Amino acid sequence: MPDERQDSIRQGIGVPPESKVGQEAVREKQKRAAEAPPIGGGMGGTSDAETAPDEAQMNAALHKDGQSELP
Repeated sequence: MPDERQDSIRQGIGVPPESKVGQEAVREKQKRAAEAPPIGGGMGGTSDAETAPDEAQMNAALHKDGQSELP
């Protein structure tokens, strides 16, 4: 059975200060994170509008016939 704690330490997770292997893994993990592209995007809303006023204008244009209702 694998030692999950040792595996985590080698990945830089939950590293005790006395672990040289773990500290090196933490430094490598931080280096990779610093060099990685920025995280963005996400699953915010479903609108294509950039701002609240844009959203309002888009909704007004989409529903100007009066037949559609906003959720």
